[in-house]
Amino acid sequence: MNTQFYRECRISGTVDFIFGDATAVFQKCTIVARKPIKGQKNTITAHKRKEAGEATGYVFQFCDVVAADELARADFPVETYLGRPWDVCARVVFMDCHLQGLVDPKGWLQWQGSKTDVVDMFYAEYHNSGAGADVSARVKWPAFHAITDASQAANFTVHNFISGDKWLPATGVDFTPGLH
Repeated sequence: MNTQFYRECRISGTVDFIFGDATAVFQKCTIVARKPIKGQKNTITAHKRKEAGEATGYVFQFCDVVAADELARADFPVETYLGRPWDVCARVVFMDCHLQGLVDPKGWLQWQGSKTDVVDMFYAEYHNSGAGADVSARVKWPAFHAITDASQAANFTVHNFISGDKWLPATGVDFTPGLH
């Protein structure tokens, strides 16, 4: 398994700029959506879990999702989404993040031609803040979950999702093992 941990990074891009199949936690990172080519939509993630039984997925914890200056000043409207499924088993969680108002109220975008009723897909949000964090207008897919239970959210912490408390201390990298 390809396990990754990112802390206090600045990651920027436009279309599917965090993509692939890995088990990754992004903690205290700044995720910067940039101005795409006119007519394109911004999608932060495109996860591609190959099989439902795989432990892969992306978790964003304590991150800031912001607009680059050129996106904020764009002379055309740009829809920005937290992600879209590259495959029917995609899994992405944003928790305890600050989401600026650039995040489209639907939150998540369908991959052109892909199904969104697949039970093996998992998109979730937990305890986010900011103008883009309101989940009331999010997609109505069975795969989308507005997590309200801390014990369910705990499954996606560094401790539980990547067993980081077992290997991260040897790296010298600071991390938060749990929800707080």
